[in-house]
Amino acid sequence: MPDVSLFILAHNEAHTIEYAVLDCLATLRRVASEHEILIIDDGSTDDTNTVARALAEKYETVRVVTHPHNMGYGSAQKTGFRSATYEVVAYVPGDYQVRIDAIAAMLPCIAECDIVVGTRRDRQDGAGRVRAAHFYNFVVGLMFGLRIKDIDSVKVIRKTVLDSIALESGSANVDVELMVKAHRMGFRIEEIDIAHYPRTQGEASGTSLHVMSRQLKELIRFWLRPVTPRSAPRAGPS
Repeated sequence: MPDVSLFILAHNEAHTIEYAVLDCLATLRRVASEHEILIIDDGSTDDTNTVARALAEKYETVRVVTHPHNMGYGSAQKTGFRSATYEVVAYVPGDYQVRIDAIAAMLPCIAECDIVVGTRRDRQDGAGRVRAAHFYNFVVGLMFGLRIKDIDSVKVIRKTVLDSIALESGSANVDVELMVKAHRMGFRIEEIDIAHYPRTQGEASGTSLHVMSRQLKELIRFWLRPVTPRSAPRAGPS
């Protein structure tokens, strides 16, 4: 069993964060040799941070990393990647639409590759959001030749991959930058189907015109610039 750093991306998830953390704790005790859970609080304005810090005080393997203001999903991802300490890194969203059982199913695959992508089957989002996601994946495939069905879904990643790639994107395009650079550097990528659950609280902002416009502009900028890896790739399991 690997040592696992799992981070939870949270922005105003006070209603779900405790359940998510407790569920993750129970599963990681079973599927990981050592583990840590990082709650990345991306400038929440509700009680998310209060709940998160109470959990960190109660459970020694739980830590909280707080952004002073909302910096966006991609910035929260990068904070999670930087803060992780174990050999395998994974994450779930704070709304818990993807749950720890998906990560548990993905973990065995990391023995044979460097990145495992969870493809959300029967995605439980509104029709507009699902159509936007299909279009986004199509555009990414067209621009970069990367055939991944659900590029911005959760991933299980070897820490050596993260240590080899300099992530520069500031928005949700962090996923694209990570996967494109990993592919070009020769890291091995696998996909498996995972379950996706309805959102129980709040609304997602990923399909707002502001977010989509920012993503498109950044995609074009990334497409125009060369890949700048930190070091030579270390593909395959160690």
